Amino acid sequence: MIRKSATSMLSVNNVPTVRRLRESDAPWVARLYAQNSRENLTSAERQSSGFVQGALSENDISKRVVGPASLVAMLGSDPVGVMLTAMPTRSLTGPPRLALNLALKEGITDAFLYGPVLISQEERGRGLLRLLTQELVLRTRGDFRFAVGFIDEENRVSQLAHEALGWVTGDSFDWRGHSFHLISLPLS
Repeated sequence: MIRKSATSMLSVNNVPTVRRLRESDAPWVARLYAQNSRENLTSAERQSSGFVQGALSENDISKRVVGPASLVAMLGSDPVGVMLTAMPTRSLTGPPRLALNLALKEGITDAFLYGPVLISQEERGRGLLRLLTQELVLRTRGDFRFAVGFIDEENRVSQLAHEALGWVTGDSFDWRGHSFHLISLPLS
């Protein structure tokens, strides 16, 4: 079930708004993902701004359109951030599957996969992660009990940002030489 909220309207006076992710967003999201990929950033950039791991193709992004709360933050007519989500029943592999399995071991059930979230460099610090998270809760509360994701243990920027919004850090798991922390957000 998709719920509308106050942030679902058009942006007015440079106030950010939120809309659903569309297949037509895939090209700019893929570029934003590549710009923020661990492999494309210096150590200093990773330490100051955070990063995402791996790669997502336009096809991978298009599959996330049907996620329970795959959202785009807008400033006027410009997209400035994205939150990707996925149903847990999709054929997820690698860290997404490991995170969901770990969540089950920790007693976290009735959850969907959250992440990644990307905010354009020039719009960071404007509260867009908070706005997207609030919208995620509004759109999924009642349908799910938790959102579950994972953060590379070296990504302290993301870890601190999520903790400030009420995300709970759980156990960790390893994948291809990297350690990841499980994060979860209760939706009730």
